[in-house]
Amino acid sequence: MKKFLVFIVVLSAIIIGGYLYGINYYNEALNHPLTGTDNIEISVSQGDSFYSLLERLYNEKKVKNPLVFKLYVKKNNVKCDIKPGEYKVNVDENFDALISKLSKGTQKDTYRITIIEGMNIEQIAEVFQKAGVFTEEEFLQAVQEYELPEYVIDSSDANYSLEGYLYPETYNFYVDSKPSEVIEIMINRFEKTIESIEEEYNTNIENLHEVIILASIVEKEAVKDEERALISSVYSNRIKIGMLLQSCPTVIYSIGNVFYERDKLIVLNKDLKVESPYNTYMNEGLPPGPIGAPRKESIVAALYPEDTNYLYFVSQNDGTHFFTDDYNDFLRVKAQTQGN
Repeated sequence: MKKFLVFIVVLSAIIIGGYLYGINYYNEALNHPLTGTDNIEISVSQGDSFYSLLERLYNEKKVKNPLVFKLYVKKNNVKCDIKPGEYKVNVDENFDALISKLSKGTQKDTYRITIIEGMNIEQIAEVFQKAGVFTEEEFLQAVQEYELPEYVIDSSDANYSLEGYLYPETYNFYVDSKPSEVIEIMINRFEKTIESIEEEYNTNIENLHEVIILASIVEKEAVKDEERALISSVYSNRIKIGMLLQSCPTVIYSIGNVFYERDKLIVLNKDLKVESPYNTYMNEGLPPGPIGAPRKESIVAALYPEDTNYLYFVSQNDGTHFFTDDYNDFLRVKAQTQGN
């Protein structure tokens, strides 16, 4: 009987202790929903729901357990009609204050810009000019003057040192943002993407510059996601044996506007001989810098190429490619799909 009473007392203490801990955790999360010690920026895009935003912020390690907030909203019938915008939030704000701020919308007017995967810096500059925000010259000057993060290699052969590091995404910017502020936000998004890859794959990317260069080529070559790692394997295998990469997108980047001003966007034989450090038909190894902005999937493909012996691939005109390690097979399929 005595042992039973002791058991009941201990069990009761555990239950009460757990209950009190849960209540304390619940209240603490509501009083301090944000993590860290610095004020944070929260980006709300068109179509974001409160719950999808919560999950994203949790994955970005900006808020505590979203389950607490969902329970609070449901229990108290809290209206969470969040509005698109870029928010700067005090880390000490409680949950009610956070919801109030996100529901009122930003005080400043914002504009929406989409940077498409694979765009190079000059194309990105054109997007901002077409939006009427600032001129191409203003953006490109800001790119040239921007203080480079330590992981970016400042190569004299590269067109733009920041090429490849302005992450492709849909952004909401303040209308009075300076070009340098816009650039900083895009670089921050790039850094968060790299952090998510390193965490997801439990790795530390040491040769980041080379990875982004290869990823930018994969981005321009790939149509199907499932082929990204295969395309990456072709270039990785060529690098290992000292074979020219012979990537047409690097040639296109080399000749730039000359290519895009043509009526038909076709790489000509004379283009393959253009003198440029980016022309991988003339220069061994990777070009001196990325040729565009790769998405996360292309970065992962560059980091983890498929284990193959492939050295060649050719488009089959349906979004897929034929891969082979045999040059004669490559020529045969190329003749069938591309002509001579």
